[in-house]
Amino acid sequence: MNIQRTLRSCADHGRSACGLTGVLSLIVFSFFQTSIIGAAHVGPAEYVEGADRIEIAADPGFSTQAAVFDPEDMVYVRVTTARVSNAATGELQLTDQTGADVVVSAWTQDSTISPYVYSASAKIPADQGSYLKVAAVVNDGIDRFQASQTIEIGGAGRNPRTYADSRFASESHVFQSGGPIFISASGTGDTYSATATGANSQTLRDFSGAPVASWDAPGVTQQGGDYSFSLDLPTPGLTDGWWYALDLTLLESGGRA
Repeated sequence: MNIQRTLRSCADHGRSACGLTGVLSLIVFSFFQTSIIGAAHVGPAEYVEGADRIEIAADPGFSTQAAVFDPEDMVYVRVTTARVSNAATGELQLTDQTGADVVVSAWTQDSTISPYVYSASAKIPADQGSYLKVAAVVNDGIDRFQASQTIEIGGAGRNPRTYADSRFASESHVFQSGGPIFISASGTGDTYSATATGANSQTLRDFSGAPVASWDAPGVTQQGGDYSFSLDLPTPGLTDGWWYALDLTLLESGGRA
């Protein structure tokens, strides 16, 4: 089982902080790829930080923000940023649970003055089920905007959740540096193996993909097809305002991902 999530702190690239030092917002994407669990968290369809924004919608006018789609639906994505003035590279990608590209689309630049606006669309294949990751990369060779989000296909409805408390009562997307993230997921009931999952199997990355921290296999509580565990965020090494991807892997005893 592979999960990818993105964490954001309060101020990015010199933008004003939002209050508490080291507070991180869990945003943008969560993705499970597995033959065991096969689920994903579906979050908001719009994320905003300063002058950066990504929107996912069901219509080209972006009047209907959406995170749940059906096969053969069109997915419309719009990026607004003050940092990337002329995207020479980058694309919109829809990828499946194995990380393989399902659809790749080029950006259209809709505004050449700041804030710069880029849009693209992609059609979900007719045979696509469960979940897809929407990955948006806009790069002008100097600055780079990158964000991702999972969309649900066909109302699969089996979503992992993140919580601020060990009772798993307060679902949250906001976390403190050095504090815990509590994670729950539902699956088929295959037995989790810490031995098979192994050391350094959980990784926190910045948006360039560089590793910031790693953890060994977590202690997982399993009740039938429900799995829960927690990880403690590092205290040093995180920058307020930056977005971080939390890439988690849980394996069953046969080593299947």
